[in-house]
Amino acid sequence: MIDGQVVNDPLTGKIDLGLIPAGIIEKIEIYRGPASALYGANALGGVINIITKSGKGEKKGTAGVYYGSYHTQNTRLLIKIKVII
Repeated sequence: MIDGQVVNDPLTGKIDLGLIPAGIIEKIEIYRGPASALYGANALGGVINIITKSGKGEKKGTAGVYYGSYHTQNTRLLIKIKVII
């Protein structure tokens, strides 16, 4: 889960945690054991809830371009703003 919202694939029940930028994570909560009563039938072994940083405070951002061996590359843009829905 991310901020209490289920984000795993409904068909496989999986999620690629590598797609979540580490820079937006404030804390990670781990609930061990069966939690299907609270989080649904797929929560047999436990639940991981990733809490993201809040958009409160000053607006700021970072950008980065990374190159590695075997011609691998990664670009990233993180912007911290408050979104009102």
